[in-house]
Amino acid sequence: MSLLHDLRNLFQKDKQPPVTTVKAKAEIPAPVTLVVPNPLHQDIPDQAKPSPAGGTIVRQVVDDQQPSPHEILAHIDWAVKKAKTYRTGDLIENRYKVEEVMSGAMGYVYIGRDARQQITFAIKQPKESMLADRDLFSRVLHEADSWTGLGMHPNIAYCYFVKQIEDVPHIFIEYVGGGSLEEWISDRRCADYKVGLDMAIQFCNGLERAHERGMIHRDIKPRNILVTKEGLVKVTDFGIAGGIKVGGKVGAISGDQQGTRMGEMMGTLAYMSPEQFRDPRQKSAEAPEGVWYESDVYSFGVCLWEMFCGRRPREISIGVTGDAPDPQILRRDIPAGLRTLLLSSVDLDRGKRPQDFSELREKLNGIYRYLYGSDAPHYQLELHDTTADELNNQGYSYYELGKKEEARKCFEAAVKVNNTNPHPKALFNLLLLQWRAGEIDDMEVLNRIYNRFTNPSFSNETIAELLAFIHAERYDLESAKEELKEYAGKYEELFGLSMSGSIGWIRTFKGHSGYVNSVSLSADGRYAISAAGRMLKLWEVSSGQCLRTFEGHSGSVDSVSLNIDSVDSVSLNIDGQYALSGCNDGTIRLWEMSTGKCLRTFEGHRYGVASVSLTADGRYALSGGGDKTLKLWEVSTGKCLRTFEGHSDRVSSGSLSADGKYVLSGSFDATLKLWDVSTGKCLRTFEGHRGNVNSVSLSADGKYAISGSADGTLKLWDISTGLCLRTFEGSQKVYSVCLIAEGRYAISGSWRNTLKLWEVSTGQCLRTFEGHSGYVNSVSLSADGKYALSGGGGSNSGAVEY
Repeated sequence: MSLLHDLRNLFQKDKQPPVTTVKAKAEIPAPVTLVVPNPLHQDIPDQAKPSPAGGTIVRQVVDDQQPSPHEILAHIDWAVKKAKTYRTGDLIENRYKVEEVMSGAMGYVYIGRDARQQITFAIKQPKESMLADRDLFSRVLHEADSWTGLGMHPNIAYCYFVKQIEDVPHIFIEYVGGGSLEEWISDRRCADYKVGLDMAIQFCNGLERAHERGMIHRDIKPRNILVTKEGLVKVTDFGIAGGIKVGGKVGAISGDQQGTRMGEMMGTLAYMSPEQFRDPRQKSAEAPEGVWYESDVYSFGVCLWEMFCGRRPREISIGVTGDAPDPQILRRDIPAGLRTLLLSSVDLDRGKRPQDFSELREKLNGIYRYLYGSDAPHYQLELHDTTADELNNQGYSYYELGKKEEARKCFEAAVKVNNTNPHPKALFNLLLLQWRAGEIDDMEVLNRIYNRFTNPSFSNETIAELLAFIHAERYDLESAKEELKEYAGKYEELFGLSMSGSIGWIRTFKGHSGYVNSVSLSADGRYAISAAGRMLKLWEVSSGQCLRTFEGHSGSVDSVSLNIDSVDSVSLNIDGQYALSGCNDGTIRLWEMSTGKCLRTFEGHRYGVASVSLTADGRYALSGGGDKTLKLWEVSTGKCLRTFEGHSDRVSSGSLSADGKYVLSGSFDATLKLWDVSTGKCLRTFEGHRGNVNSVSLSADGKYAISGSADGTLKLWDISTGLCLRTFEGSQKVYSVCLIAEGRYAISGSWRNTLKLWEVSTGQCLRTFEGHSGYVNSVSLSADGKYALSGGGGSNSGAVEY
């Protein structure tokens, strides 16, 4: 029995194809828009926030600096011929969970779910043979670039971006979970005219968009026409699955035995138009027989034959003459209009085919209207303006590839599409980039979001999700939960159980009658000591109980400013046995913690002592004061071992290196100075602040320092060169600063009554802590960096846990 005989029997009237319901009116889903990912936080001292993935961008929509495919190829390590493969359940880049693995024409296709974005991608990974062919892969990247340029359309599977993963480019495409037209043809679902004609019209809509933007598909076939479970058609693989050249000969594509490539010819033999065989170049004066819109019409015409007649009109379009067989022989109930259209769409003479998909769509709808008395559901699409969505997604793509400036331009352009009601995700992404660059702090991000998130086209749930992401980024998981409390399970869906490291206010220690001038934590974080007015207080951190009060200094503290006779600075040694306090009467006192007894008084400063610190072993002390000097003391004898002179104003802060060889000082003369302890010589002066330097802190390795100033900035310094590496802005009159977690983070106290947590590498203010009712004079850290103690206005000392 012949195939033709079998097909005739298949489509007899007594064996009608199954009926599938088509909605009377098309429902176009909203476009999917992306937000810049948040890190999955761990304990902040142990794991720095991951930076954006690097890579090479394949599309530029903002300016004229678009790299060519060859420029992209220059960044590919061609020695890497084999990409890492993944199995179901694996995580790609610790982010995209593999739900399914398939073998496609290009190589492996991973269906990967990004839980944070709630988006599933089809991630295409090139096979070794494709990576080995630079010309072919250059074409693939160029086509992916053009595909992305088609923008967002309901009948086109969106190509999000190309991203290098372990030096191998991967293409991220919209995932369509309902299968392909090939499956619909196989089980005859689209043989029903009502279903099949509407699906064909949807395809025409997609190709109209592609042709309007100058993109010819070249490889239309049922496998490249995806269909959602709801029957929405999406065209995919614009030039991606064209085929592979093997040893200069025609070779079959893995997973699709109909796909081939010969020389520059790309396509699938059974669906290729005659002109694709004759001259594979794009039609032009130099290539009049080249590929053009009618070539895609021919390929889709072959698909129409399979949809409605169950077979292709011919096995191949080259080397044959004459018309295709009569469709009515294959299907007796075929309408006359459809019979004529099927024949013309696969005519070997390109001039006799419909010239574009607009014409083809009109003819298909005419047939539908003849059969059912109305237009097909998808004949006229009410397309929304997706400009902002597309710009936002372009920006996301750039960010994924480490192109932050290009990303910023896209987000800015997306926001400007509607300044009154800006695109929420674009605004979110723009603010996130500005925040991560240290240009604004977390409070400004939140304020702008609350004030601008009024776009009625986005649900309250979407807005709540974006706000939750911001709170998670600032390590405030309780606020993230609060934003999502009305949406059951949403917090767990977005953040799961992997989110940890929430930081927040633990306890307020009350008991002082005036402003707290200085605080210090024991190394283990169990005890704290604070100074205000004439007295010191020792606290048990776990309970907040005041264990002891130390009195002995003379003078008093003004309620609104520091009194010249007040205790200005206090420090605990490493094991918490002793405390050192400096007073504005120029004296320093050593206290025994267990008894509260003053063991020794150090005299030598002519004016008030602004800063004191003990070495880890408790053998030495460092002090700075209003007499413009630092002094190094031997604790056991009270002897001044060395005086460091050179500042032209009050020395407000001093920091000893871990090895005890160097001292860093900060002064009201707006400079920092590095001193050699053994000689007392000033090795380097650091200049750049425009106001008093109130606080300095050395990194544990002694390579970097950070300073806080009355000019409202923090500055990060390279000790070896004296260069300012970064300026942190967003504070007012910084009074205290400390480096933590091996110098990766800093915490500062300021005149704004706040503490701020900073990421040193980026300058980002990760978190602003509010709670003091006056300015924050002092910040101290436990040795492990897990706790910070702050002292300031409102007569409070407060502890903050990371």
